[in-house]
Amino acid sequence: MENQNPANLPNTTQIPNVLLDQLMPVLKDVQLRVALVVARQTFGWIEDYQTGKRKEKDWISHSQLIAMTGRRSRAISLAVDYLCKESVILAYNQAGELLDTADKRRRNFGKIFYRFNQNYGENMLLKLPRSQNMRTHKMRSQKVRTTKLTALTKNNNNKYIKKSKREENRKRIESMKQDLLKKF
Repeated sequence: MENQNPANLPNTTQIPNVLLDQLMPVLKDVQLRVALVVARQTFGWIEDYQTGKRKEKDWISHSQLIAMTGRRSRAISLAVDYLCKESVILAYNQAGELLDTADKRRRNFGKIFYRFNQNYGENMLLKLPRSQNMRTHKMRSQKVRTTKLTALTKNNNNKYIKKSKREENRKRIESMKQDLLKKF
């Protein structure tokens, strides 16, 4: 295999480390999918082959987001709203104006261009709500009423019944054999 520049590997997309290292543990499923689509549609395409420069922004329609994430419209809207509020992704209209609220994006009748916020760093992670930030790290234990499991209370008590019936049948067969041997 020939030695290639890792930045220009064909059929690959550069994903920012902050997305994988800091955001993946705290984002919900649809939010992560939308962020990955934005990264794919921008960093996944080479704009200038001579310099290897990747696209900075891309027009992504709502229907494209639905198709690429496999999620429903409402979930996509909520995810885009959250990611824009937290400045993970940035949305712009055709004139280059920032559409940082859902209302501005709704009132925009032209194309919406999305880009991954490359300035998103560790200090931005502090903006995430504490419950959202720790969502995946702590699992709450539940108090559950326990019962003693015996052969009679197990769901698979049929195997105990079958085992006892087999033993009874084996004893009956043995006694029948003994009776037959006595007759001859």
